Amino acid sequence: QLQSSSKDSGQYERIYQALNIAHTYFQNSLQLHWDEVKSYLRERKVSNELAEDFGIGYAPENWDGLMRYARKSGVSVKVLLEAGLVGEGRNGKQYDRFRQRLMFPIYSVRRQLLGFGGRIIGQAPEEAPKYLNSPETPVFLKKRELYGLWKAKDAIRKQDYALIVEGYFDVLRLHQFGFSTAMATMGTALTEEHMRILKRMVRKVYFCFDMDSAGQKAAQRSLELALQFGLEPYFVRLADGEDPDSFLLKEGQAAFAEQLKKASNFIQFLTASPAKDFSTRRKQMEKLVELLRRMPDTPARSFYAKAVAEALGMQLSEVQRLVESSVKQVIKKEAPSEGTFSWR
Repeated sequence: QLQSSSKDSGQYERIYQALNIAHTYFQNSLQLHWDEVKSYLRERKVSNELAEDFGIGYAPENWDGLMRYARKSGVSVKVLLEAGLVGEGRNGKQYDRFRQRLMFPIYSVRRQLLGFGGRIIGQAPEEAPKYLNSPETPVFLKKRELYGLWKAKDAIRKQDYALIVEGYFDVLRLHQFGFSTAMATMGTALTEEHMRILKRMVRKVYFCFDMDSAGQKAAQRSLELALQFGLEPYFVRLADGEDPDSFLLKEGQAAFAEQLKKASNFIQFLTASPAKDFSTRRKQMEKLVELLRRMPDTPARSFYAKAVAEALGMQLSEVQRLVESSVKQVIKKEAPSEGTFSWR
């Protein structure tokens, strides 16, 4: 057991070393290839100070530049593979995973470098994804990490709310404009692990997602998880086609602060589209009753039951009855059936 633990520790250290060497390589490359990158940064309104603040670098259009650089520092291709920095083709030939990309370092909450996200810039092959994240490795699990949390954690505790968005540039822009509780998911839905981490820091969580069908699904999943973990979810709605980055550049800090003030709680979010018929209204009611049932906090459940009654034009007693009935049904389902033996 101890020997295995020591082996794992050694692997982690080698991976961390490889990641830090890669970060140095990407930052050096940003300076060496500045003429190629500066027009894109200017187009995105990213200042030198903002890029430096978030440790942004550049991966040049080179299939083995990082491998050669790392080899000079004594880091083998095998370790680069373990760190997710190098890929391997079908013919067994290795290549730099990140090429021709603006590079965003991804840190843990304790600011341990775990991986990278890369945004393609310039002319690129059609099949190349716009964004490419590090694959999961022994040190990097997407279900646990949120981009920017290391930078936002102190502000989150002071202001008692977290702001979750979808993109790297959204996080940069929000911090630039003083919204320092912002962080982003990384190409994955929010998970229970994310909620456990947030639960230790904060009570209110604001979500600002695209309001297309994918964004709507992500928002619904997020609110269900937030309520399950006793958090208060709120939803910031921007105009179609806008994200925090574009909105702040067009409208400014005060306008976004106003959007935060107008954020919808989960009941307002789910009933934003008025029910036009009895069937739709019933589905809304069933969804809200199910969410109330999942709440671990009984006082919060009572508070929101009143809001549900008002939103749907129902009697509070009727909503409470439906919630209690739902809770009893779940307890009954989970109880051992008659004639079965339980070791409890």
